[in-house]
Amino acid sequence: MKTVLLVGAAVISEGKILLLKRLETKRFLPGYYDVPGGKVEEGEDPNLAVLRELKEETGLEARAISPYNVWSAPNVRNGEDEFIIEIDYLVKMDNIPKIVLSPNEHSEYLWVDRNGIPEKMTPELKSSVIKALDYYKKG
Repeated sequence: MKTVLLVGAAVISEGKILLLKRLETKRFLPGYYDVPGGKVEEGEDPNLAVLRELKEETGLEARAISPYNVWSAPNVRNGEDEFIIEIDYLVKMDNIPKIVLSPNEHSEYLWVDRNGIPEKMTPELKSSVIKALDYYKKG
């Protein structure tokens, strides 16, 4: 079984978290909401990978990041079993410039609080989003 390392960026501003909607044409979780992020390339530092993914998927550049959650789950991708491990980072940004979505990845974005979390989200990610919002609330 292959192990895949992923990173996610929980961008929070004014008590709300940024969620991106995956394209309906995606093979993996079409139409689901997620946070900016993706696969860590071979030999890449996860701390840098999360910044790269954030820039690629939203156009946002961040400096202050902090890992706050690690989760794992079995997965099947392209008919093959894999085990994913994701490191999620808290990204605090006060002045959010215009978000520019990657047209190959996402169709829209939302800013939501704990009560606005969409149904179409994996349980692992939903748990991580709630943790990020709670962590941010504590200061």
